[in-house]
Amino acid sequence: MIRFRFALLAALCWPALGHAQGISGFTAQDANRQRALERLLDSLVQPASVRNDSRRLSAVPHVAGTPAQARTADYVLRQLALVGFDTARVSFKVMPPTTTAAWWRWTSRGR
Repeated sequence: MIRFRFALLAALCWPALGHAQGISGFTAQDANRQRALERLLDSLVQPASVRNDSRRLSAVPHVAGTPAQARTADYVLRQLALVGFDTARVSFKVMPPTTTAAWWRWTSRGR
């Protein structure tokens, strides 16, 4: 997972200016650098790590304001801090829409 996060950080911080043939918004030289960076990032991303994070984050419903959501936020903050991001928790009050009751009515067509 650390390799994936480093790759993501590198992609976000890599400058690319100008226009290029083949890649809109890049000069020809920068397009070559961009392609090299993309090859590097592709080599760093490990599908098993991405799969592990996805499974961990989706294992339990984490509705806003619940302890499960706090655990999810803690996990994401820890993972970002591992790759050098300066993380902080910010609290604010929200009123998420919730359902207090659900009604289902089964109907049958053609009967």
